[in-house]
Amino acid sequence: MFSNQTTHNLEFRDGFWKHTFNRFFALRELISEINLRDVVQIEADVLMNPSFNFEKFMELEIEIAFPLETIDKGAASFLFVKDLNSLDEFLEFSRKSINSVNSETDMTLLGKYHRAHPEKTFILPTFVNFTENSDLDYDYSTNYKFFNSIFDSTTLGLFLVGRDPRNSRGWSKINF
Repeated sequence: MFSNQTTHNLEFRDGFWKHTFNRFFALRELISEINLRDVVQIEADVLMNPSFNFEKFMELEIEIAFPLETIDKGAASFLFVKDLNSLDEFLEFSRKSINSVNSETDMTLLGKYHRAHPEKTFILPTFVNFTENSDLDYDYSTNYKFFNSIFDSTTLGLFLVGRDPRNSRGWSKINF
C-alpha cells in the first residue's frame, strides 16, 4: 500500500521509508497470528531502564500509545497497541490519509491520528515539565505522573549522539 502511493524515494537507504511504515503491517501480522493483546513495540536502538514498569501499559484504557516528536509528528520508537482492532483502525486511517496526501510518513500519520482521535491515543511523555509556564506548543510532560518516566521520541538521542552523519556529508553535530 505505502510504496504504491508515496512520493518518497523508495531507494533511499535500502527502502527506509517503506520499512518505517511497513513495520505496522509486520506488527499486525504478529498480533493476528498469535492473537496478542497489549503489545509494546520498541525500536532496537532505544535505551531502556532495567526497572521500567511494563505493567503500567496494562492499566491503559486506550487503543494506541506513542511519544510525540512535535505536535504534528508521533514516533513509533516506543509503540503500544491494545489489540488487533486498534491497529486496524490506525491502518485504515493511514490508508485514507496516504490516498489524499502522498508525502505522509509513519511519524506524520501518528501525529495526524492523535489529532483526529485524541480519545483513542495516549501520548507517552517526552519531557518533565518543571515549571507551570511553558512556551512549548504542546505539553510534552502530559502523562508523566502516570509512568514516572520519559519516552524520548528523538530529541535526547539527537542531543547526545547527533544526527545520522549520512544526512550531512559525514558530519554529526552533537549536544545541539
